[in-house]
Amino acid sequence: LIVVEALRKVGPTASAEQLRAYIASLRNFAGIDGVYDFVRIPQRGIDDKNLIVMKYDAQHDTFVAATRVGGAIVK
Repeated sequence: LIVVEALRKVGPTASAEQLRAYIASLRNFAGIDGVYDFVRIPQRGIDDKNLIVMKYDAQHDTFVAATRVGGAIVK
């Protein structure tokens, strides 16, 4: 999704350097693993301070949090 967002903003003919520069400036991008901030966390965009692990609850046909923000396990 991050690359698709970059291509939408920079254009489909963007060079690798243009895509890299856009992604490196990306902040507050909501993704499946949390909120990405490539300015604060270069190369990765996410750390354990904004990471939540989800698990599938088949009984209720939905996803639920398996951890709290930062990795503490939900009991």
